[in-house]
Amino acid sequence: MKLLSFIHCEAIKVLRSSVFWIVVAAFATMPIMFGFVTYINAAAAGWDPYLTDLLGTSTALLVIGFSFTACWVFWTGIYR
Repeated sequence: MKLLSFIHCEAIKVLRSSVFWIVVAAFATMPIMFGFVTYINAAAAGWDPYLTDLLGTSTALLVIGFSFTACWVFWTGIYR
């Protein structure tokens, strides 16, 4: 019962957080933007350039996001 209460509390915190919705919006618009860029660049149109660009950008954003999250967790843990 305590585990379900913990999961419920954390889910409410995540859904009420503005950062969660900003990340969802960024990752939802990214494929659309790359689709437009690939469509405009007709010489390289196809799935391979689209998925390569999408994967590279997603990976870079995830690494940066993980780094900021890890720094925030350890910074607040040390200096509190």
